[in-house]
Amino acid sequence: MNNKIVRLKSGEELLAAIVKEGEHSITLDKPCIVLPPGENGQIGLYRFMPYAKADTIVIQKVDTYFIVEPQADLDSYYESIVNPSTIMQPKKPLVGI
Repeated sequence: MNNKIVRLKSGEELLAAIVKEGEHSITLDKPCIVLPPGENGQIGLYRFMPYAKADTIVIQKVDTYFIVEPQADLDSYYESIVNPSTIMQPKKPLVGI
């Protein structure tokens, strides 16, 4: 996937697949808000605008500060949320099997 973290000028950080990038806009598929680590130290993801009918949103480039690649673990976590049928492969061999 082409998943990216998009920092908006309003302060939100969205993790989503960029499905289209135009001269002035970016189309995001299944965006999630990246929530800061809680008491357990884990980063949270929450669907952005879960009450909207569409899975894609269009944002204007002037409303963004930057776009970066997510770390592999965060990217995998995002995929497990938005595509629950995705089979996750363990990164390390299972012990005792």
